[in-house]
Amino acid sequence: MEFYDFKLSVVKKCFNDARYEDEHVLSGKEEKVTVTEWFEKWIKQTVKEVDNADPELRSGLR
Repeated sequence: MEFYDFKLSVVKKCFNDARYEDEHVLSGKEEKVTVTEWFEKWIKQTVKEVDNADPELRSGLR
């Protein structure tokens, strides 16, 4: 999971929310998936995030 924002407070909040989900098993860790299934899900999400990123940020990612 990645967080992009110019405000540190927003990034810290997102990070703390993700940590809470992780500690309380809300992030889907109980799913039984293969490495291939996990990778396919991860790559689709990553491509989606890059495509939806701010054009200025996206230019540095590709």
